[in-house]
Amino acid sequence: METSTEQGRQEVTISIDPERCTGCGLCVRVCPRGTLSMRDGKAVAGGGRSMGCGHCEAICPAGAVRVEGLDAEAAAFETFRTGETWLPPGRFDAGPLLQLMRSRRSCRNYQERPVAQDLLRDLVRAGISAPSGTNSQKWTFT
Repeated sequence: METSTEQGRQEVTISIDPERCTGCGLCVRVCPRGTLSMRDGKAVAGGGRSMGCGHCEAICPAGAVRVEGLDAEAAAFETFRTGETWLPPGRFDAGPLLQLMRSRRSCRNYQERPVAQDLLRDLVRAGISAPSGTNSQKWTFT
């Protein structure tokens, strides 16, 4: 297994299983920091510049790439469930998402009752799931 690590908030390790890697190069093309490269027809991780974004793992059609050290709590919701796997690029039916977005209204018709803490925590986790430029994740919440 080839690995790359970065110190920061947490250690992120990218491992590539050379037996599963097909050499398609998708992970190399999608990596925003150039952490991955091709060697002898296989993807390899090198250097310590991983952002821990998980793009490489999400796009690998063979499941050869693993990104360890990502914050599991960021995807642990209390009030609803999500799938455990990445959605393949281009294979998501955007219709239900658009229907949900078009159904939402911002009427500012507030009620005099507190919002449950578990729902507030889930809203924050959902918010930090949104992409950010260069994976900077400079979130603030009010």
